[in-house]
Amino acid sequence: MGVAVRDQLTGREHEIHARTVVSCQGPWAHAATCPFGAIGSVGLLRSVNLILPNAGLECAIGFPPRDDAGRPNTDRLLFAVPWHGLTMVGTWYFPSAEDQDRLTVSREELSSMLCELNSGFENWNFRGSDVLMLHIGQQPLHPSSRSGPQPIDAPLIAESDSFGGPRRAWIVQGEKWTTARATAQKAVEIIARHSGFELARSVSSRKPLYSAPQELAGFTASAGASASSDDDENLRYSLRHEMVRTLPDLLLRRTNIGAAGSPPPEVTKRISKLAASELGWNESERLRNVDAVHTHSMYPHASITDQI
Repeated sequence: MGVAVRDQLTGREHEIHARTVVSCQGPWAHAATCPFGAIGSVGLLRSVNLILPNAGLECAIGFPPRDDAGRPNTDRLLFAVPWHGLTMVGTWYFPSAEDQDRLTVSREELSSMLCELNSGFENWNFRGSDVLMLHIGQQPLHPSSRSGPQPIDAPLIAESDSFGGPRRAWIVQGEKWTTARATAQKAVEIIARHSGFELARSVSSRKPLYSAPQELAGFTASAGASASSDDDENLRYSLRHEMVRTLPDLLLRRTNIGAAGSPPPEVTKRISKLAASELGWNESERLRNVDAVHTHSMYPHASITDQI
């Protein structure tokens, strides 16, 4: 039992052997070529959160969207959350797109989201130009939801032979960012009981897995930071210790410099040169990484289309 993998950065292929393999492939577990068996009986939907300018919230709030007559839709709630000095709002669900490698929303879908969002507060009037970033993912579709497309109630954890795949290979789908650790723990416990594994006691439910030096706290928490040359040491720390491999990885995940929109070209250029010196990129690799930032699918100009 094991998997053959290809390193997308180097092109090298490797074989990894194990007693049990767990696939967290997300929507790619539905592909006909998936070695774990395609989950043909489970549909997919797109889940979308909007990143907007700071709306002045002091805590997370839930609110029902309203129709044109002002009547609340009691079947669902939207949530608005303070997020790194900005506001995150969601979650909306739409039928799945055909291209699972490049998720987008249509202008009509964006318009409907903004209408529902603005209906919740009299003084909110967000427009398409206010959208700084979109978080778009795919989740398994609830087979019998009565209030439009909705995700399954609980994560799917199943041995892949249920879907035509091999035994001792498992599929985990439907986890959310806020519940991913709990889903991982549940999956490990189920697989251990089924396979007869003995589990060592884990303390990561109470103890952080990793903590950056205290001096990095202000840097990593500031979305849309200008990243002046004074921040070079913080960037070098991320490049050397946080397994950064691409410029979007550095600007959108390890730091929040790109969280408030695509950084200005001069900022991206300066940081790309720092990354190139640390990671050994040649000039063509540096330019390819710069282009990957400015065309990243999280930004509205790349993720909003005329149609799906």
